[in-house]
Amino acid sequence: MGGTSSTTAALVVVRGCAEDGDPFDTSARKVNNTTPVGAPGPEIVTTVADTLIVGAAATIDNRTYSNWSTTDPGALAEQFEILNTVGDDTGVALATAPKTSVGATGLLTWNSTFSSNVAFLGALRPAGSSSTTVTRAVATTWDVAATVTKSVATTWDVDEPGPPPAGGIAVVRVRQSAAWRTVSGGQPTVTAPDAPRDLAVVASSGQLAAAWQPPYDDRGAPVTGYTVTVTPDDAPPLQLGAGARSATLTGLNNGVVYTLTVAARNTAGPSQPAEQIAAPAGPWVIGSVGPLVGAPDWWGGNNGVNNGRGAYGMTEPPTGVTSGADLGPDYCGVLPVLTAQGRGYDHLTKPAVGTLIDAKGLPSGAVTVDATTGSTSVTVTRPGAVLQYLDIVGQVFVRAPNVTIRYCRINGRLVTGSGKYLVSTQDANPGLVISYCELICGQAMSAALPPYGGYTARYCDLWGISNDAFKVGSNALVEYNWVHGLEKAPGAHADPVQWTAGNNIAVVFNRLDCFTGPENAPSPEVQDFANGTLQVGKMTGNGSWFLMTDNYCNGANYVIRVGNVSPQTTAKGVFTTEHAYWYRNRFGRQFIAGPVYNSIQADADQVFDDTNVWHESGQTYRRTSQGWFYSHVVTAGEPVNDWTPVSMGAYP
Repeated sequence: MGGTSSTTAALVVVRGCAEDGDPFDTSARKVNNTTPVGAPGPEIVTTVADTLIVGAAATIDNRTYSNWSTTDPGALAEQFEILNTVGDDTGVALATAPKTSVGATGLLTWNSTFSSNVAFLGALRPAGSSSTTVTRAVATTWDVAATVTKSVATTWDVDEPGPPPAGGIAVVRVRQSAAWRTVSGGQPTVTAPDAPRDLAVVASSGQLAAAWQPPYDDRGAPVTGYTVTVTPDDAPPLQLGAGARSATLTGLNNGVVYTLTVAARNTAGPSQPAEQIAAPAGPWVIGSVGPLVGAPDWWGGNNGVNNGRGAYGMTEPPTGVTSGADLGPDYCGVLPVLTAQGRGYDHLTKPAVGTLIDAKGLPSGAVTVDATTGSTSVTVTRPGAVLQYLDIVGQVFVRAPNVTIRYCRINGRLVTGSGKYLVSTQDANPGLVISYCELICGQAMSAALPPYGGYTARYCDLWGISNDAFKVGSNALVEYNWVHGLEKAPGAHADPVQWTAGNNIAVVFNRLDCFTGPENAPSPEVQDFANGTLQVGKMTGNGSWFLMTDNYCNGANYVIRVGNVSPQTTAKGVFTTEHAYWYRNRFGRQFIAGPVYNSIQADADQVFDDTNVWHESGQTYRRTSQGWFYSHVVTAGEPVNDWTPVSMGAYP
C-alpha cells in the first residue's frame, strides 16, 4: 500500500493454510476519521471455526496505529507497522487474533491520527490445525521510489504444531488482481505472464527501435523470452531471450504507420502484447513512402481526432516532385520497383489455388479460380495480412482489417459482369493500404476501389479503366497515383475520382490524365473522355472535410466538377457537402465542355482558390460573369482571355 511516487509493502507467509478455496474471507472499506479515537472499519462473518482474524489498514501519511480490536475475538495483536518517508508519506500496519467460533467479528477499530484510511479485515482458515499462535519469522519488505531499495523488514507466520494432519498441506497463495494463485504447495497455478510494461518506440529512417521492461507478474513461471512483431511487414516475428529489453526493426518503409508489439512468454504461453504505433521517417526511395506529414492544424476530419487515416496519413512527396504532373511510369506501379531491383514482371508469382499464404508465411484466406473464365479470386481473411509480388488475374476481396497489398499486378480483364470492384473493401474491415501496384480494371469493374473501408492508395498505376478509378469514402487517402488509359464501358459515367459521401478524405499529388488523344492535340480530338477527373456527384450521404490538392488534372468533359449544392436533395435523401477544399491543383487544356463546372458555396465552407492554375502557363483560373467558368492563357505573359469554345477548340 502506498502513494503515487513510493510504495510500502510487506511479504506475508502463512503455513497451514487450507488448499481448497480462497484462503481469505475478506471485506474492505474506506474509512475517514479525524480524531485518534477508535476508527470504525469493516466487519466479516466467519463460517469456519479456528480462523486467524487479520486486520490491516493504511494511511496516506506515515502515522502510527494502536488499540486494534473487534467484538469477537476482541483485541488484535499488532504484528508490524511500516512507515515510509520517501516521496509521498505512507503508513501500513497489520494486526491478528485467533477466533475459535463462527459468526460475526463486529467492526474493526483502531487508533490513528490521520483523516484518510483504507481498512481490511480477513479470516484465514488453517488446514486441519487449531493452532493460531503467531510468531515472528524471516521476512523482507521494500519501498519503491525511483529505484527499488530494501526497507523495514518484518512478517509473521502461523505456528503449526507438528506435521500437517492427514490431507493437510502447506500452501502459499498470492493475489495481484482478482484471482488467487497458488505459488507453493498443492498444485501450482501457472498462466501466461502479464504484458511487458513501459514499451517505448523511437522512429528513425527505415527503422523502429523499441525498449520495454519485464511484466509486473510472471503468473507462476519465469519469463522465458519475448516476441516482437511489426505490422504491416513481411518479416517473421523476432524471438528474443528472457533478458532482452530492446530490439531494433530495420528495413521498414518511411512514412508507413506501423504497429509494433512486444509479448512476454513463459511455459504457459504468450502474454497479451504491449503495443505502440509509430512511423519511420526519412527520404523517399522507390518502393517506400516519404515521411509522414499528416493533416494541417486546422483540419477537422474525423471530428478533429487524428486516426492516422485519410488526411492524417498524408506523406511528403519524392524529391523533385512538385505536383501530380511529375508522376508517371517512373514512380507508379510495380514495374519501377522491380526495375530498381534488376527484375521484371517474371518475378511476380500467381497465387496457388487453396489456402492463401501471405508474405509472412501465415494462412491468410483462400484462392479460387473460375473454371469458365479463368479469373482468380483472392479472399483475405487474416487481420494484418501482407500480400506482395503477386500477379493476380482476377479480383481481391479484403475481408479483414489492416491488410497490406504492395508490389502486385492485379488484372481484372477476365472478370465478367458489371458493377464489380477490382479490390473489394468493406467498412467492417477497414485500413487497407495498397501501394506500388498496377491495377488494370477491365470492363466489368465499377471502380478499382469502392468507397468503403477507409483505404490508403499510394504510388499505384491504374489503367484500362471502364468506369471509375477511385470511389472515395470516409477516411480514404489517395496520393501519388497515376490514372490514365481510359477504356470506357458503353454509356459509362467514368471519373478517376468520385466522391458522393464521407468524411476525412484526401486526394493529393495524383496524375489524373484522362485525355487519350495525341499529347498536343486540341480538345476536338479527345477520343475517349471521362466525365471529370473529379466528380462530386449526386450525394448518397453527407460529405465533409474533403481535401484535393497538388494534383494534375487533364482531359474529360469538365476537367473537374467541384463543389455541390448544399444541402442537396437526391432520391436517397437531403445531404450536405461542406468543408471541401481545392488547393494548388494544375490543369491541362484538353476538355470538351469546360475546365470547371458547378458552383462553390462559401456558406458551406467550400473553397476553390487561385492557387489552382493552368499547368502550361502557371496562371490562375479567373471567374467570369458566366458563373463558374474560367479564362486562361496558353503562354505566360499574354493577356488573360475569357474561355470560349473557339479559344480552346470547337466542340466535336
